[in-house]
Amino acid sequence: MLQHDLDDGGVMIFAQGRDAGVPHSRGEAEQPLQAGQTLIFDLFPRPVGGGYYHDMTRTWCLGHAPEHVQRDFGFVLSVFHRSLEEIQLGRRTSEVDKLVCEWMEAAGHPTRLNSPATQEGYVHSLGHGIGLEIHEHPGVSQFSSDKVVFEAGHVVTIEPGVYYPSRGYGIRVEDALYLDTNGDLINLTDCPYDLVIPLQEA
Repeated sequence: MLQHDLDDGGVMIFAQGRDAGVPHSRGEAEQPLQAGQTLIFDLFPRPVGGGYYHDMTRTWCLGHAPEHVQRDFGFVLSVFHRSLEEIQLGRRTSEVDKLVCEWMEAAGHPTRLNSPATQEGYVHSLGHGIGLEIHEHPGVSQFSSDKVVFEAGHVVTIEPGVYYPSRGYGIRVEDALYLDTNGDLINLTDCPYDLVIPLQEA
């Protein structure tokens, strides 16, 4: 990032295994990397000295991904793409997050929509605005006011995920997107969604 005159304020997230199952855990710097464990990498760079933020998250497994992680990752990625199709000018942001909750619950993942105290499943809002601050208006959450709607010019994150610290994994996919005056979403994140990072033999 420094080669591109960017920094992240020293707060990027690189969380493995159980830590990946806690949405805002930054991970343990001294923890050895392990094959097959989920890694959540959440990066939010901005120009050195201040400026507009970007925000993205990818989930990786080194070498291979367990079957249950492959299944849940595929589902989260499908929810990500489906949620983008629901974003429209003038639509309440809360409606889209509630839809995501319904999709999650139909697939067996608890959400705060019907299990407010849950600490596992879909426990994170769908997204937020970004700009000169990393979290800005509008909130893309079931708890957002009915007055909060998608408007032209909004730059938002969309970041569905499932979190299971008791099972030792978490999954999140996040891109930053711009909503233009025609109601089209322009993806500002150019990064593949591959789950597995192959390991080369020594």
